Amino acid sequence: MLLVKWALAKVQAVIPELSTPAIHRASLENRVEPKALAKATSHNGVSEPALWDQFQSETQAPKPARYVPWGATSQYTIDTALVPHLRQAPADALAFATRADHI
Repeated sequence: MLLVKWALAKVQAVIPELSTPAIHRASLENRVEPKALAKATSHNGVSEPALWDQFQSETQAPKPARYVPWGATSQYTIDTALVPHLRQAPADALAFATRADHI
């Protein structure tokens, strides 16, 4: 999801151009705390607010990080981030079934 936000930041031009490299670097380096994310998600109903809070508090570029939530709704970001994983799912299922001798 962080990389989706970085890509949006880059193409939408709603975030200062000088901030996008810092957001990209932080998106690749950031480590999300799963337990804290799960707890906040159960409270909020969506993961994005907690993810952005963690991202902003953990990043070494706090000023650029404040722009990360801009540009798309949480549902749009989640759906967009899911697509590359779904694209790979049929190939993974076929490979698993082949190894399990079901085809």
